[in-house]
Amino acid sequence: MRVSWLYFFVIFLFSFPFVSAEVLLNEIMYAPSTSIGGSANEWVELYALGGGNETLSGCFFQDIELPVIIVDPYAILVRQSDLFNDTYYNASSTYEVSFGRGLANDGGSISLRCPSFEEVVYYNDSLAKSNNFSLERSPEGEWKESIIFGGTPSKNNSISAPLGDFASLEITEIMVDPFGDDDVLRPGGEWIEIYNRGKLPVSLRELVLYDQDDDHELRVTDSSSTTLTLCSHCYAVVYRNGDTDFDLSRNTDAVRLAVGYPLRSESVLDIVSFSSVPEGMSLSHFNGDWVYTAPTPGEDNLYTGLCDWQIDVMLNNSFSRPEDLSFTVEVGRRLGYGENITVQGIIEDGYGNIVKEYSPWTNDYITSSSHKTYSPRLAEGAYNIVFWLGNLTCRDGTLGDNRISRAVYLGQYYQNMSSRVEIEDVDLLRDGVTWGESVPLHLFLYKGNSTQKVIRVWVEAEGKKVSSTSKVSVQDEFSGYDLTIPVELVPRCENEEIRATAIVEGLGERDEVGFTIQSNGDDCDESDILSPNSALRSSFSSIPVGQRYAFTSVPYSILPGDIFPIRILVRGSAKDELYDLWSFVAEGRKCVSCLESTVGRNDTIYSLSVPRGQEKEIELLVKADANLPPGSYELRVIFRRVGVKTTQDLRQIIFVNDSSSLHSNSSSFLSNHFSQLSDSITVEPPVIGYSSFNVLSSSQDSTGMIVYESTTSLSKKSLPWVVVVAFCCLLFMFFKKGFILGRKA
Repeated sequence: MRVSWLYFFVIFLFSFPFVSAEVLLNEIMYAPSTSIGGSANEWVELYALGGGNETLSGCFFQDIELPVIIVDPYAILVRQSDLFNDTYYNASSTYEVSFGRGLANDGGSISLRCPSFEEVVYYNDSLAKSNNFSLERSPEGEWKESIIFGGTPSKNNSISAPLGDFASLEITEIMVDPFGDDDVLRPGGEWIEIYNRGKLPVSLRELVLYDQDDDHELRVTDSSSTTLTLCSHCYAVVYRNGDTDFDLSRNTDAVRLAVGYPLRSESVLDIVSFSSVPEGMSLSHFNGDWVYTAPTPGEDNLYTGLCDWQIDVMLNNSFSRPEDLSFTVEVGRRLGYGENITVQGIIEDGYGNIVKEYSPWTNDYITSSSHKTYSPRLAEGAYNIVFWLGNLTCRDGTLGDNRISRAVYLGQYYQNMSSRVEIEDVDLLRDGVTWGESVPLHLFLYKGNSTQKVIRVWVEAEGKKVSSTSKVSVQDEFSGYDLTIPVELVPRCENEEIRATAIVEGLGERDEVGFTIQSNGDDCDESDILSPNSALRSSFSSIPVGQRYAFTSVPYSILPGDIFPIRILVRGSAKDELYDLWSFVAEGRKCVSCLESTVGRNDTIYSLSVPRGQEKEIELLVKADANLPPGSYELRVIFRRVGVKTTQDLRQIIFVNDSSSLHSNSSSFLSNHFSQLSDSITVEPPVIGYSSFNVLSSSQDSTGMIVYESTTSLSKKSLPWVVVVAFCCLLFMFFKKGFILGRKA
């Protein structure tokens, strides 16, 4: 009986209504300025305790009866809903009610009286008066001025956990002084990178960036930022994008990331000060320090300590009259700091004789770039213009662009009906090559009125063909080309030197050059000779000390739409490791080998297993987008060890040439492998230098380079897995059938 009485007492106790506030007055805009509507835009925010759903009925606001109001978990009482909605377009659950004579600007009280509770708030005019900030209730019940301009109707109060929603954000990279104009539209101009190191996504809509001047703001919007919802461990890049007042000074300035406008000291999330920033380099947060690096917007910062200087020769025309010849030499910095630069150059005639020498810069300090123009007077004939960088004090990470060569023909040759094919730079052959290696043949081609198109290049020795045949297709009449094409010598063992002949044939013309193939010794084993799949081998033969990855094959230049292979060497560590790799061509942050942005840059991932203490090489295939304009781009290879979130990358400058002149036939298997590829690959002579990077994408009809694996080969490798999967499916069906029969029994 006692238990029964106790039970009914507890039921009675909890069924009795508690006289406590179920809904709070949570935020008040009592004195908005005329810039946002004045007193007609007053509002009061209600909040349901615990974030729940409350229905208010029979309540009075300022002694004026309210309609039924649902607080879920917010409800906003407004004087004029149209004016409020124009000011706060993203607020919800608004109710237009009478405020009587309005809220007092000099202080007063606000009351909400309901049958089960009563809320009365007293305020004075010391905070939030006519400055378009609101009064917000803190978790402790205190009233303070909002941090965010305009208040936070239908949102968490900005003072409830000061900047708590944004505490995981930090500035990680700043482009202070880009090459070109600072205020151009994205992706050019100045930009700031923001990183979210937290575990949850963060909305960036309330954020504003400031330079050293409090009135120079850059708001984070969908037009300036790459995203407005920053995922965990992700980057957002905010571009100046034409903003007229935000302006970073390379001399001395600062970037401040803050919540809201105008700037208030308590709303600042992060600040980075800087001075003397080199043009074209980013100020990057790397391993706890701020350093100058190559720009990596939206990606992990990479510090190499390298520089990158390049040289270029720009011709007004490859074929011209002697009196019209003019060219410009330009030297420029892509990475690093200003240097004392020395550049030398020569002009050689068709026989290799030096006819002009130049020294445009001799230990001259260059901050970013400089150029000089020359108009030499030369006789009619073919010439080669060569310029190179020398005596760099920094470690240049891209040596392939330190030397440049341009061919030019002076005279009336452009009207000549006869075609011409010649093998030039025979010194490249005199250095000696061995069996199984690539032979780079430097050609000069002129197509007159010939209807033929195909140029073939191969090597013969002792009356037999001893190499692959490389082909290019020349389309335009009365056009000349200066290019390098590799051919592959077959792998074989010879104890003596063999005289060989390099042959170029096409357009009704033929040229031959003799050279020597070196002996490869008595201990030669043909199975150990490098196979003729190395037409793109570069001068890199091993990984530099202290590094884990290196390019071993990189084309110096490509054409729009080209499919080209690259080779990477990876050095193992003290344990077996498995890597995922993917590669792409980039222009700044944009991928320009992603099929016109229809696929991701890591849609094709290669896996590589590297045994402990060993080195492994892998070949990757990259396809450039078809509409790329001529210029320099960046080839990137991304490495990610399996089980590790962070990535590392390799970068190499690669040139894209104009595709208007020269075409080579693509092999059918590439067309089948890439359905987006047309029936032919358009190619153009690369920028000619003396590096073995200098090759031309070409099709080979003999023992050419294998750049993908056929579907037949893949099917053979996949057969064991197909058998295993089929066997498992059969077992499952037998067990299932037996189980069903058992149940029926």
